Amino acid sequence: MTDKEEQRRFKDNLQGEVDGAAVYTALAETAYVSLESDNAVALMSVPDGKLIATMKVGKRPRGIQVSHDEKSLFVAVSDEHTIKQFDLA
Repeated sequence: MTDKEEQRRFKDNLQGEVDGAAVYTALAETAYVSLESDNAVALMSVPDGKLIATMKVGKRPRGIQVSHDEKSLFVAVSDEHTIKQFDLA
């Protein structure tokens, strides 16, 4: 399956649930999806499209990025005017 097909499959599994942004790990095994209305980030398994966990991150998470070493997640928390760092290790 190509990267584009995998991304399309992931988005299809989340249809209607995502109101923020998404970022994938380098091997596209895990996706982190901001859930603005829930003030949380969802951790998703890309291969099977299943929810692994959600974590509260602050009011209105918008931009998200995984560090190059995949040990940290950075979340722009819009209503708090800050960027928060979360440990993924």
